[in-house]
Amino acid sequence: MEIEFESEGLQQTALGSIVGKVHYQFWVTQFPNDGWDDFVVVLANGWCIAPGGS
Repeated sequence: MEIEFESEGLQQTALGSIVGKVHYQFWVTQFPNDGWDDFVVVLANGWCIAPGGS
């Protein structure tokens, strides 16, 4: 599993959050879907601290 995001599309909100297009990649499947907009750093951090994350 990988987290994929478009670095050129990252934006910082007025409150300091980093948002952009991000999704989890499971072999040939994306979740939630390719092009999903969300909190990139929050998702990456959650994956890193989750049991079994790397």
